[in-house]
Amino acid sequence: MTIGQFINQNWFVIVLAAFALGILLELGAIRFLKRKGDVPLKDSALSIFLGLASDPVNAIFAFITTAALFAAAPFAIGEIPITWGSFLLCFVLDDLRFYVHHRICHRVRWGWAMHVVHHSSTNFNMPIALRQSWMKHFTGTMMLKIPLILIGFDPVLVVFCGVLNAAYQFFLHTETIDRLPRWFEYIFNTPSHHRVHHGRNPEYLDANFAG
Repeated sequence: MTIGQFINQNWFVIVLAAFALGILLELGAIRFLKRKGDVPLKDSALSIFLGLASDPVNAIFAFITTAALFAAAPFAIGEIPITWGSFLLCFVLDDLRFYVHHRICHRVRWGWAMHVVHHSSTNFNMPIALRQSWMKHFTGTMMLKIPLILIGFDPVLVVFCGVLNAAYQFFLHTETIDRLPRWFEYIFNTPSHHRVHHGRNPEYLDANFAG
């Protein structure tokens, strides 16, 4: 079995293991390195429960989104082969798709009803990243992936880029990391940017929607 085949068959376990390792490293940094942050037991346990429960529930209804993506594929204006270049382009365009989705979920009450659970804690740590809705396939914003299919991206690649985007965002939810190098902060979403997004100060509300 190649490394690629192993990852393909075990990606869900690998992602969960990476999340668990991230939480343990955050706890270790707070306790032993005296880094900023807090991971209260009860609140974190609730976040982890919501996250673990949301995966199978959302998986049950994932056919709503995946069926729409594959139904749109025959109407694509072309076919973009899967290469490293097309993967990077798809990832960037899917992040733009996420930005629009995220902005809608903060500005439209129907979307906010789904997304508010993620902002329902007064804490900010990696377990909070797992506090996700069970009803994401019912808001309609997942249909924002369809334009990527219509311009020729493979539905499997589009879904993969969405999963990768969500996995990256998990590590943004921490206070233990202050600011990263200036060039990285300029290009990528970082914990310092995402802390602003979760801030409750009036001047910070509805800001920094990127994935």
